Amino acid sequence: SSYEPEPLGRTEWVKCYGAMLDREDDAQKLFDEQVAQVASIDATDTGKTVAFFYINSNGAAIVRKPGDYVTKMIDQAGGDYIFSSLDEAESSTSSVTLEMERFYAMAKDADVIIYNSSIDDSVDSVDALVRKNALLGDFKAVQSGNVWATEQNMYQQMMQTGRIIADFNTAFTGSGAQTTYVHKL
Repeated sequence: SSYEPEPLGRTEWVKCYGAMLDREDDAQKLFDEQVAQVASIDATDTGKTVAFFYINSNGAAIVRKPGDYVTKMIDQAGGDYIFSSLDEAESSTSSVTLEMERFYAMAKDADVIIYNSSIDDSVDSVDALVRKNALLGDFKAVQSGNVWATEQNMYQQMMQTGRIIADFNTAFTGSGAQTTYVHKL
């Protein structure tokens, strides 16, 4: 499933396992639940730009390459991925390393920050995030208090793709709905 370019395509593999285990009806039900979760989201563009990243041990920002499944989940949730213009999209990895100066220039005006705690140690507050690099304190999302972090297990939850997209939508809309895979700092 990790090679599937579409978020729900990763979830759809449950139907293959259902067929192998003679549990097609159960598998279809699980898949349909995630499809319904995504369908229930008002995927209208929220007008919110989103930076999804983590800071590595060298102080560089690691962002998802444009067009991968995480950036597609951001899009399906109504966000506009701030790094969509990166020209590194043809690389074979799922991420792009940006020196802090380039990252700052591209992301400082993002409406929403989602810190990728699935890869890096989680941050438990905005202050902890800013301690990773003081420049983050100047970011629009930090100033407006629209900073979120993923839960450690987000990448292991492909059977919850719809829930993850719904959580992203909550971050973008400020709806106040309960979230499972992201939390506000």
